[in-house]
Amino acid sequence: MSKEWVVKGKKVLEVDILSSDKKPHKAPDKDGRYKAFFRLRDENLLASGVQMKVWAKYYSLENISISIDGDYSWLLDYLREYSTITVNEFRNFAGISKHTAENILSDLVIMDVIKMEVGKKETVFSLK
Repeated sequence: MSKEWVVKGKKVLEVDILSSDKKPHKAPDKDGRYKAFFRLRDENLLASGVQMKVWAKYYSLENISISIDGDYSWLLDYLREYSTITVNEFRNFAGISKHTAENILSDLVIMDVIKMEVGKKETVFSLK
C-alpha cells in the first residue's frame, strides 16, 4: 500500500513494506561494499557482527553444542551479577578476541539463554 503526500511543495511517497522472514538484507555502502541492515522501529541500522552470526546460525541446519565452562561460564556469572554486557566489555573483561566474543554471544542468543537488545549506538546482552 502506498500514499502520496505534499510536504513543503515536494511530493513524498509513503510505502508500507511487509517485514521479511529471510534476513539479512544487504545494500552497498558509499564504497560499493555490501553491508547488512535491519529495521529498528523507523530506521535502517547496520547489523553488528553478533547479529550476522545469529542470523547465520538461525538459518543453518547445523546443531549448536556448547559446554558451559571457560568463557561461557564467565559470561553467565558476570550477567548474574551485573545484568548487562556489550561485546566490547565482554571481549575486554574476558581477555578474548572480538570473533570469540561474538561467537559465544551468538551461541547463547540462538540457544535462548541470553537476549540481545539492539540500540542505535550499541547492543546490550542480558540473561533471559
